[in-house]
Amino acid sequence: MRFAIFLYHGKMPKITARLIDAIEPENKDVIIRDSELKGFICKITPKDKKVYMLYYRTKDGRERKPAIGIHGHMTCYQARDIALN
Repeated sequence: MRFAIFLYHGKMPKITARLIDAIEPENKDVIIRDSELKGFICKITPKDKKVYMLYYRTKDGRERKPAIGIHGHMTCYQARDIALN
């Protein structure tokens, strides 16, 4: 769980397959934010489902986190490309 401790101190790593594979699920969702692409995140659920998402706010201030894809079915690089467009 070394990565989770690193993340909780406010430092954001670049999301890579190696990082996502190394993170163990916890009792609640773990959110990993990418250091290079604003809004690109990966959510790891307690059941070890790893989902790439794009976080943003609408004009009226509502938060949105639509799913881009599931880790394993797509790579983090494919998800990042989708998030860019």
